[in-house]
Amino acid sequence: MYLLYLDGSGSVKNPSERHFVLAGVAVFERQIYHLISSVDKFVSDLGLGDPRSVELHASVRANGSSPRGKARYGRTGSKSSSVGWSC
Repeated sequence: MYLLYLDGSGSVKNPSERHFVLAGVAVFERQIYHLISSVDKFVSDLGLGDPRSVELHASVRANGSSPRGKARYGRTGSKSSSVGWSC
Protein backbone atom coordinates (compact mmCIF):
# COMPACT_ATOMS: atom_id res chain seq x y z
CA MET A 1 0.00 0.00 0.00
CA TYR A 2 1.13 3.55 -0.70
CA LEU A 3 0.36 6.58 1.46
CA LEU A 4 -0.50 9.66 -0.60
CA TYR A 5 -0.28 13.29 0.49
CA LEU A 6 -1.79 15.95 -1.78
CA ASP A 7 -1.65 19.71 -1.29
CA GLY A 8 -2.87 22.56 -3.41
CA SER A 9 -1.94 26.21 -3.65
CA GLY A 10 -4.08 28.88 -5.22
CA SER A 11 -7.74 28.84 -6.12
CA VAL A 12 -9.37 27.70 -9.34
CA LYS A 13 -12.34 29.99 -8.68
CA ASN A 14 -10.29 33.14 -7.99
CA PRO A 15 -9.80 35.03 -11.30
CA SER A 16 -7.02 37.20 -9.85
CA GLU A 17 -4.76 34.17 -9.38
CA ARG A 18 -3.00 33.05 -12.54
CA HIS A 19 -1.85 29.67 -11.25
CA PHE A 20 -3.22 26.72 -9.34
CA VAL A 21 -0.69 24.11 -8.23
CA LEU A 22 -1.57 20.63 -7.02
CA ALA A 23 1.31 18.44 -5.86
CA GLY A 24 1.54 15.07 -4.23
CA VAL A 25 3.93 12.62 -2.68
CA ALA A 26 3.38 8.86 -2.57
CA VAL A 27 5.39 6.80 -0.10
CA PHE A 28 5.35 3.03 0.22
CA GLU A 29 4.02 2.10 3.66
CA ARG A 30 7.23 0.36 4.79
CA GLN A 31 9.31 3.44 3.95
CA ILE A 32 7.31 5.96 6.00
CA TYR A 33 9.25 5.23 9.21
CA HIS A 34 12.56 5.98 7.48
CA LEU A 35 11.17 9.16 5.92
CA ILE A 36 9.89 10.42 9.27
CA SER A 37 13.22 9.57 10.93
CA SER A 38 15.12 11.53 8.24
CA VAL A 39 12.90 14.59 8.59
CA ASP A 40 13.13 14.44 12.41
CA LYS A 41 16.94 14.34 12.14
CA PHE A 42 16.87 17.31 9.73
CA VAL A 43 14.79 19.35 12.19
CA SER A 44 17.03 18.32 15.11
CA ASP A 45 20.15 19.34 13.15
CA LEU A 46 18.62 22.80 12.67
CA GLY A 47 18.41 23.14 16.45
CA LEU A 48 14.75 24.12 16.53
CA GLY A 49 13.76 21.90 19.42
CA ASP A 50 11.58 18.82 19.57
CA PRO A 51 10.92 17.63 15.98
CA ARG A 52 7.39 16.61 16.98
CA SER A 53 6.53 20.25 17.74
CA VAL A 54 8.04 21.86 14.62
CA GLU A 55 6.11 22.40 11.39
CA LEU A 56 7.90 22.89 8.07
CA HIS A 57 6.33 25.45 5.74
CA ALA A 58 7.84 26.09 2.34
CA SER A 59 5.75 29.26 2.00
CA VAL A 60 7.70 30.88 4.84
CA ARG A 61 10.86 30.45 2.78
CA ALA A 62 9.24 31.42 -0.52
CA ASN A 63 7.71 34.71 0.66
CA GLY A 64 10.88 35.85 2.42
CA SER A 65 9.45 36.10 5.92
CA SER A 66 11.57 35.16 8.89
CA PRO A 67 11.03 31.53 9.93
CA ARG A 68 12.23 31.89 13.51
CA GLY A 69 9.85 32.94 16.21
CA LYS A 70 6.74 32.48 14.12
CA ALA A 71 4.14 30.50 16.04
CA ARG A 72 1.77 28.10 14.35
CA TYR A 73 -0.80 25.70 15.68
CA GLY A 74 -0.33 22.12 14.58
CA ARG A 75 -2.76 19.27 14.08
CA THR A 76 -2.76 18.58 17.81
CA GLY A 77 -3.72 22.18 18.63
CA SER A 78 -0.42 22.78 20.42
CA LYS A 79 1.65 25.83 19.65
CA SER A 80 4.72 24.98 17.58
CA SER A 81 7.69 26.58 15.90
CA SER A 82 7.67 27.14 12.16
CA VAL A 83 10.60 27.05 9.79
CA GLY A 84 10.90 27.49 6.05
CA TRP A 85 12.90 24.99 4.05
CA SER A 86 13.63 24.06 0.51
CA CYS A 87 15.03 21.07 -1.33
